[in-house]
Amino acid sequence: MAASLRHGNLNRTVVTTSAAIAEDLVPATVPLAELLSTCSDACARACSEICAVQSRREAAGGALAVSRKDADDPRSALTEADVAAQAAILGALRAEWPGLHIIGEEEENEEEETAKSIGTALPPLRRDLCSSLSEPSQQLMVCLENVVVFVDPLDGTREFVEGRLASVQCLVGIAVQGRAIAGAVGLPFPSGKVDSEPSVIYGLVGGGVGTIGGGRRAGVAATDGYVSPRVATGDSSHPALAAGKAAAMGGGGSNPVYGGAGNKILAAAFGEVDVALMHTYGGPWDTCAPEAVLTAMGGCITDLFGAPLAYWPYITGSGRGTQNLGFLATCPDSAAPPHLAICAQLRADPTVLQQLRPWIGEGTLGLGTPPAAALPQQGGAVDIARNLNGAPLDVEELASQLGQSPGSARLVGYSACEAGAVRGMMSDACRLLLAWDADPEINGSRTPAAPPRSVFFKRVEPARRGARYAAAPDKLARDVKSYEVEAAWLGSAACAGLIGAGVHVPRAFSIDTRRSPEAPLHAAFSMLLEDFAEEDGWQQAGLLGEAEAEETLSLLARMHAYFWAGSDFWQSDAGAAGKDLEAAVWPCGAYWQPSMQPSEQMSEVAHSWTAHLASFADAFAAAPELAQVDLASLGERLELVAEEVAAQAHPFDQRYSTSELADSQRTMIHGDPKAANVFFRPTDAEGGCEVGLIDFQWTGFGLAATDVAHHLCAALKPECLSCDGRLEAGLLDHYYAKLSAGLAEFGVVESAEEASSSVISREELQAQYEAAVLDMGRLVIAYQWNRVKASPANLHKNRDSLGRNSYNKSLSNAIWLVARCDALLNAREKGL
Repeated sequence: MAASLRHGNLNRTVVTTSAAIAEDLVPATVPLAELLSTCSDACARACSEICAVQSRREAAGGALAVSRKDADDPRSALTEADVAAQAAILGALRAEWPGLHIIGEEEENEEEETAKSIGTALPPLRRDLCSSLSEPSQQLMVCLENVVVFVDPLDGTREFVEGRLASVQCLVGIAVQGRAIAGAVGLPFPSGKVDSEPSVIYGLVGGGVGTIGGGRRAGVAATDGYVSPRVATGDSSHPALAAGKAAAMGGGGSNPVYGGAGNKILAAAFGEVDVALMHTYGGPWDTCAPEAVLTAMGGCITDLFGAPLAYWPYITGSGRGTQNLGFLATCPDSAAPPHLAICAQLRADPTVLQQLRPWIGEGTLGLGTPPAAALPQQGGAVDIARNLNGAPLDVEELASQLGQSPGSARLVGYSACEAGAVRGMMSDACRLLLAWDADPEINGSRTPAAPPRSVFFKRVEPARRGARYAAAPDKLARDVKSYEVEAAWLGSAACAGLIGAGVHVPRAFSIDTRRSPEAPLHAAFSMLLEDFAEEDGWQQAGLLGEAEAEETLSLLARMHAYFWAGSDFWQSDAGAAGKDLEAAVWPCGAYWQPSMQPSEQMSEVAHSWTAHLASFADAFAAAPELAQVDLASLGERLELVAEEVAAQAHPFDQRYSTSELADSQRTMIHGDPKAANVFFRPTDAEGGCEVGLIDFQWTGFGLAATDVAHHLCAALKPECLSCDGRLEAGLLDHYYAKLSAGLAEFGVVESAEEASSSVISREELQAQYEAAVLDMGRLVIAYQWNRVKASPANLHKNRDSLGRNSYNKSLSNAIWLVARCDALLNAREKGL
């Protein structure tokens, strides 16, 4: 079931699909607990085969039929036990699950018929062996075509040949969409002797672990006398392994030697050691099952750089496989330095970084310099710079995506920059600094066709941190959809047209989209984008001053006008671009629209306000702006109009019916124009600047005033706002003038003057803006302040931060919002 990639050109979308499986052979979904049970039972049968071979061996005085896949490597030994165990597993699982994709370590050839005969001769595999899993896990279903089972029939063949039986394991791992999710680890000789009863340890990530048969193994190594942290490795002297040991030991500790990849990981799972690491290993069959058990027990495993191990049905060629990046496994209560701290140290180690040379190249970070090894500088965020298959980004592929043409500068390497890197709840991002073999500058100036100094790479993989969504499937689906929207928008013809119209949003060099409607947790996206780099003059501001706000509003006005109902955009290409845009973005933009928030939020405004009022009592009492405000009643008053102003601010939300007027004023809005999503670049000595917008997860259709209100509430310095609305009115005047000019430029009206009478008047804009400010009050009081545990102390502390949330959490802005909501409510209640 090898996955295929369909590649387009620039701004491409890459979609990964599995080969179709006949519907009469495989059900659409299967219970994961039952699949794990059958894998555990098959693993137990394989252990019996291994024990039988060892019994015959001992009866024959130690003789064992052994061959080597690599004549010079004793670790490549292949015995009759390997062959018999794999045949037992494959035959039984294929009989139980027709069409199940299984990849065994040993090549399948002459033992194929043996596997078939074993599968049909023995009783069916049991599906009820994993009773110790948590109750919710018993109900989990998985689409069988997304499953790959990796089998290492005898992990530790070298140890088996040499008689170190306690180190021998049989591994059957279950991967879903490239992630190890469940697995069975068989122990043929738990006590280290052939007369002990085999056992199987099984685990399901998020569901727990259990044991079948003879119980847990005896300690493989005598670790009681070792000093913590105990770091298990093999006996290799490879420099990367030495660096890993040094980082994991933290200046102390000890190094018990363990054989076999799975054996090391299981040692960490059981707490025999604090850390297990290898600088390379054989393949996914070595780690899939023990990773699932370790993770289910609360441990952690990544490659040496901190990236998750990947399990796909296609394996990259020798020398380029991700298994050559090693692994680092830590036990749940490790005495070693924190897992991610070890990885960060290894990412800065030139010896370890040599492992990445085949992917990241050898170019120096400086432009115009000859190719040379600069690996000490190329660490940083290499854990983030991975494609959706888990492999490091490839310099040749990057060159192709950037449009490198024959005769132009050649990309020779890149550095994944730690400065500014983001490791978020669902997405990771970093800047890639590019090294070229030719100088793109002439007399200190970059030529028009000069290749970029850097690009911005963003990768979204919900499954990496999916535990936070276990109790919130609706939020998971919403957040995954937001990244799908961002990827689709940035790769659309509509986005390209907007860029051509002078609105600076990141150009997309490449987009990889892997949708999973039936299981949003397993969707994935990556985006290689134009970088708003400081080296190119781009800067950000914590909160915006008046000049910056005017520039941003000018840009928003231009974007709103470009997509306004009836503009030239909607007539171009016979409406094809418009249809693509409709399919790409949210039907109603902005994440705070009611249908994207908990349904009870509208009725929790008053209750939340009461709690906040207790926290802010002294600060509000000391604020002269609030001297005339009836603070006690504000929450109830706002709750009374919450539904009404939400309908006015979000007329295209699925909870409301749009009016004809709203349809005529529909445009595309950014959906989250907070300060953190705005970049500035000076254009002249008089203070002029260019503005760039990023982060289009919540882009969709809406009213322009809703975008503007969010921007003014979320992005401005307190001195740009006034409780009587006077300062905002000046900014709205500026925005309206730019919007009117844009409506004329993009064909909505004949002239800017006509906009007021035939499209939207300044008074209409004001009314829509005021409703949207009250709607922001609902969001901030009933959601944002609850989320950040708002108090005067932490709002004051964060007043200049870029914060992830839409509201900037400044105490001064909080006072303004309360006063402004009160004034708007007063006017509304008086019918003004």
